Amino acid sequence: YATFLWDPRDPEHGRVALPSMAQAPPEGSGCALSGDPTAPGGCTVVLAEPYESTVLWYCHVGSATPEWVRYEYDLGGKLVVLGEYREWIKEHAYGLTPPGGKFYYTIKSTKYGVLGFSPEPTWSTVKTKGVELTYHPSGDGRVHYESFLLDLDGKLHTVWIFFAGFDLRTVNDVAIYKMG
Repeated sequence: YATFLWDPRDPEHGRVALPSMAQAPPEGSGCALSGDPTAPGGCTVVLAEPYESTVLWYCHVGSATPEWVRYEYDLGGKLVVLGEYREWIKEHAYGLTPPGGKFYYTIKSTKYGVLGFSPEPTWSTVKTKGVELTYHPSGDGRVHYESFLLDLDGKLHTVWIFFAGFDLRTVNDVAIYKMG
């Protein structure tokens, strides 16, 4: 399957060719770039299969012989116990966000995973201060939120969207934090 990157700044000719893949990526796969593919030295393109998968593909754009490399990772997991239900759940690198040439993903609110390439994949973690959750003025102790990472001008940020109780259609607040 032919693959390419599309440059929206040049819709007529703005394609950066990538090597072909033996098969189409699964539906729901995500793609992230470590930088500008047209810059000297290029960048790394990572294609992560959907959430339940622990497979990603990467390609070093700008290398002498770029190719897609399949990489299966194991980040460990955790045992989930709900009453009599017990299941081992694998950890995933989900929502890769690429500031500064590395790819970050959320492990928990105070810990992020980091995927780098040198040129093979390398894994590490970084701890953060986290976000202090405050409760609704009504005294309702339920805090429902969604959070995700965002690359703004090459800097890592985390976005938190807070909802009113169990109503996930009503947004109470949105907060964006620059990660240090």
